[in-house]
Amino acid sequence: MSINNVDVVRDLFEKVFAKGDFSTYNDLVDSNVEAHCPPSWSKFHKNEVSGISNTKKIDEAYQKAFKIINATIQDLIAYGDKVTIRWSCHGKHVGDFFEISATNKLFDITGMSIFRLNQGKIVEVWQSWDMFGLLQQLK
Repeated sequence: MSINNVDVVRDLFEKVFAKGDFSTYNDLVDSNVEAHCPPSWSKFHKNEVSGISNTKKIDEAYQKAFKIINATIQDLIAYGDKVTIRWSCHGKHVGDFFEISATNKLFDITGMSIFRLNQGKIVEVWQSWDMFGLLQQLK
């Protein structure tokens, strides 16, 4: 049975990101995953993250800090071993976000993520979303 890269990325977005369900995380993400984030994010966590335990720890921290009310894939493009999504998210800041205590404020953000897959698992991801816009909305 072949694994569809689009389905893997959609599952990660819809189950993990949108619903906070980590039960399939290890099935979707390779143990040696590499995550690349903008250097400006280094105030919150490393902008280059290696290994599933480290990426999962960061993803779980985001899930504890933010209750996602609505998350939508706006565009999804697959080519070769890569899948790109443009997404939007509406949520509420309900827990500590690294050094920022919960504000209970609502927020709206957009972003894009590029995933590289191998044998049905995410092996690399490039994240770019509006961290500055989120921080402004939490003030």
